[in-house]
Amino acid sequence: MGGRGAAVLFSKGGILKVPRSSMDPETRLQVLAAREKAYARAVKGYAVGMFKRLRSNRELLALPVTLFDRFAGKCPPCGEDDEGSGEACGHIRDISVWGGRFGLDRVLIPCCTLRSRTRFRPPVGGASLFQAQSVEFAGAEVLAIRTAHEPTPSGKDDGGCGCWNRSPRDVVCEILGKNGFPLVLLPNGHKTIRECIASWKPWPEGPFGIASVSGKDKLFDAFDAEAAKATAAWDELLGAGRRLLGLGLSDAEHPWCLGTVFSGIVSEDEEGVGHEEFPERLRGGRIFFSNGPLIDVKVNGVPMGGCAALSGKRIEVSFRAADARGILSVRCVGAGGTLREFDGKGRRSLDVAFLLPRPSEPCGVRCEAVAMDGRRAFSNPVFLA
Repeated sequence: MGGRGAAVLFSKGGILKVPRSSMDPETRLQVLAAREKAYARAVKGYAVGMFKRLRSNRELLALPVTLFDRFAGKCPPCGEDDEGSGEACGHIRDISVWGGRFGLDRVLIPCCTLRSRTRFRPPVGGASLFQAQSVEFAGAEVLAIRTAHEPTPSGKDDGGCGCWNRSPRDVVCEILGKNGFPLVLLPNGHKTIRECIASWKPWPEGPFGIASVSGKDKLFDAFDAEAAKATAAWDELLGAGRRLLGLGLSDAEHPWCLGTVFSGIVSEDEEGVGHEEFPERLRGGRIFFSNGPLIDVKVNGVPMGGCAALSGKRIEVSFRAADARGILSVRCVGAGGTLREFDGKGRRSLDVAFLLPRPSEPCGVRCEAVAMDGRRAFSNPVFLA
């Protein structure tokens, strides 16, 4: 397509040229449509590469892993059954198909997207879907990940906690009390952590998560300066002894934008994580988030998300990192910053155990792996108390 402003350019940071506001409406719509199609073509090639990479990474890690992401776009409630052919049904099938193309096992979707509460039957090769409702606040947003949701008398679904007029902390506590997994989204990045979450008193009883990294509109490099600040703020709370899990999600507004960042649950069960046990496994905390490599960490034999008792003068940390492109480095992070760093030397898998001095105060110890192409994986911490 020719005409002024019609060119669509891509770079490492994304789209360079956008339609000009001075265009007439019809031309602008044409340009937007062309840009969307071009982006979809670029992502399709990216998805093929990522699918192959994650398939190899799973084999290299040699542990059962369930990879998941979140679709944050709008999808109208389905007016037909799960196998219908309406617009919404077609849309959710696209979400499932694109999730599978990226190598994901599960995608979180807005609650009430499906008319019935029955489990969606994904097409062959597609990702399974899990409904999760978000509760929005002025400075934060809380995602309720539960196997069942209860609509309020107003007809709205509030994640099953009945607390539209309460604080984010109260919502987190309510979801925990209903055996769900609350995930705090960070619309203001590290500011939400430092200005909102850090001041919560008393601290919620039970594990909950924060979306430390958002891959929204960041196909090529999700771990930017804002992600670094949010991760640093997360480390500050871990250093203060707070039990807080980190996740990474793409928050995709289109099905083909999934997979820019994803999270993974490591398990010992060869069958992976089932639908009903998904929230419980999240609460267990054996989770990492990444845009490429896979990683698993233990401290004194306790896996990620668990609590290890402080005894003796040293603690034993072990990690396993894997990436088909090769591992550049792995560093261990705890109170005070980097505790130890290892050179991956481009090896496709790295399995290391080492000793560290026992921390004097309760804190969290986690690991971070960097692949040869700069993509990263962050483990969740093992909490020391």
